[in-house]
Amino acid sequence: MTFKKEGKSVAAISRVILRSRHVIADFMKDPQNYGTKSSHRRPKALSTQDHRWLQRLVRKQQISASATKHTVGTPAACQTISNNLKNCFHLKRQSTTLKLPLYSQHKEAHLEFAKEHMAWTNAGNNIIFSNERKFNLDGPNGWNFYWHDLHNEPNYLSFVQEGNSTMVSKAFTSNREEKLVFINGHVNGAKYQELVENHLLPYGHIIGGSNWTLPQDNAPCHPSQSTVEWFQPTNDRVLKCPSRSLNLNTIENPWGITVPAVYANGGQFEDLHNLRGQSAELYESSWIR
Repeated sequence: MTFKKEGKSVAAISRVILRSRHVIADFMKDPQNYGTKSSHRRPKALSTQDHRWLQRLVRKQQISASATKHTVGTPAACQTISNNLKNCFHLKRQSTTLKLPLYSQHKEAHLEFAKEHMAWTNAGNNIIFSNERKFNLDGPNGWNFYWHDLHNEPNYLSFVQEGNSTMVSKAFTSNREEKLVFINGHVNGAKYQELVENHLLPYGHIIGGSNWTLPQDNAPCHPSQSTVEWFQPTNDRVLKCPSRSLNLNTIENPWGITVPAVYANGGQFEDLHNLRGQSAELYESSWIR
């Protein structure tokens, strides 16, 4: 500042003290704050304490980043929370497991079932394959991602029947198929019995022959007490599959084509009428394939 008071230029001062002209000019602009480090970064959305809190919450509840944001009420973005969770080595983002695990008792029951029916030849032609499929207005079940703690057991998808959905039933054999049947709401034991009584029993001998058989895959409506009692007069026509058996129902093949097609490109529906029309049309096209 003494040189400046003497009237020397920045270049002259630079030659005397052997410093660059930029350094001298910056010093003269603000001598009091020169050399003070200033950060132009915006403040972090999550503190170190927030990081530890979020990780403990996710480890305990095993939820998604968006659910974490909603639970905590933090202003941080979901991507910020995900980036934080990625740095935790014992957390992994994965989808909810769709199939329940098989334990020793399940494997033994499957083996006995296979041994009992391995000698079947033409008996399979009399089986009426049927199944119910749930369609939601806002998208399919499954593919729910969450942050999983590697120290814990994985989450398994719970097929809970909720509103804004429709159930679709289909049956066929090796020789013939029946039309789609739409069911309102949850398929409990009473609705399943009504479905069989109105759409299978009258036509069972037509599509499955005189010795037709109806397999049951242990859905909640199948082994219920009311259903078991209702089937007692025709119990010989029920093929009981072991618990958590491999899904060998061939009707899953056209369902596997229909469901992704119905919800292609994130498709959603405003009412059940459009959903039913779209699912019926796409199912027929998958059957043609």
